[in-house]
Formats: sequence, C-alpha cells, structure tokens
Amino acid sequence: DTKGCLTWDGINDPTKIMNHQINDFIKGRLSDFFPTSQNKTALDIGTGTGTCALFLEREGFLVDAFDISSKAIEMANRNALALNSKVNFAVKDVTNLDSTKKYHLITDSSCLHCIVTDNDRKKLYKSIKANLEDNGVLFIHTMIWSDDMSDITCKPHFILSGDTLWSEGPEEWNIPSELINGKKVFPHRRILSKENQIEEFKNNGFEVLYQEVAENEKNPSNLVAWLKMTEQK
Repeated sequence: DTKGCLTWDGINDPTKIMNHQINDFIKGRLSDFFPTSQNKTALDIGTGTGTCALFLEREGFLVDAFDISSKAIEMANRNALALNSKVNFAVKDVTNLDSTKKYHLITDSSCLHCIVTDNDRKKLYKSIKANLEDNGVLFIHTMIWSDDMSDITCKPHFILSGDTLWSEGPEEWNIPSELINGKKVFPHRRILSKENQIEEFKNNGFEVLYQEVAENEKNPSNLVAWLKMTEQK
C-alpha cells in the first residue's frame, strides 16, 4: 500500500485525502460550469486511490470512478469506507468503456499522459465522448513539456525521446519494451508541448473552454484544461 500510505502521493490521514492540487484546480473553476451539482453525474477516469472522485462527491456529484489497476481500486474503496463515501469505484479500462451511462462531468486524474500510443489516446478520447452528455464538460490535468525537465532527464532509468518518456522496469511487469541507447525500456509517459496537446484536443473533437499551466521546476509542467465536445452526438 505504498508503504502504508492511503494514496500514491504519500497521504496517510483520511481527512487529508482530498487535499490535492488537482482538486484545487477543479474547485477554482467548477462553479463556472456547474452553478449547482444537484442531480449531476461525474466520472473520474484514472482515479487511482480516489482523491478526485471523493472530492467530487463531497461537492455534490453522483460519482463513478474507474482505474485499470485493481490495487488502486482496492485502496480507493478503503478510503471511501474511511470517509463514509458512496463513490462507485470499479476496475475498468478507460480506453474501452461502454456508453450505457452519460455523465455531466468527466475528470481526468492525470490519466492522459499515462496513455502513450496514438492509437490508445484516440480510443480514450472516443471513450470519453461516448460517455459524456452532449453539453457535458471534460476536465483534463496532464503533463506537458517545460523548458527545464532536468530532474527527469538526469535519472538513469528514464530516457526522454521525442515526446515519449521511456522507463526501465522489472521483467515481471511483462510490458512490451524496446531497446533504446542499449537499455530495455517501455513507454512510460507521453509529454506533448502545450501547443501540440491543445491541437490533439481539437483533432479529437474537443474545444478548450479554459486553460492554465502549472509550472514545475525542473520537471514537466501540467496543463489544466476544461473542454467541451465540438460536435454534439
């Protein structure tokens, strides 16, 4: 359990689970798009240990939250129990969701940059559109290039090639890998420039309603964006 912690980022007090930068970004603009959350539904993709999903429920949304990691969902359910939450956490591949339920809000808890290949990213956007209400809103929090990413590039287990961050990993992970600079590595993160990321949104049927960049010293920055579909289904 990440050495006894309740979340990936080291929180060990249930009352502090929702104190996350992503939640701060959401809270800063949520009322612009949702003056009321009454009877509104939300889906959190790549929920991890549930920090964003639990926050959205506290804000009044009816929340589903999915992650491909069974370990993450196990931890999220324990966090929900500790906070008396009714968030519906489930193990699902967010690039291949059915569209039996539509959501007023879909949030990306730093999931997009973990989807590396062009094909999988297209599948993710398609999946989001299939599950978003026609007038729904998508919130994205994702890594983008910064001028100085030396904290990553100096680490021997990482190789930054183009817009892909490659990483060495244990053999038991059984992830398709490639040989780069004499190292066996797998695609770990996709980190686009701000301009290319916004262009990708556009090419996949989304219009940016609001954006801001959170700079991280010597690391990738984060793009925060609120989007809507450009074509109604």
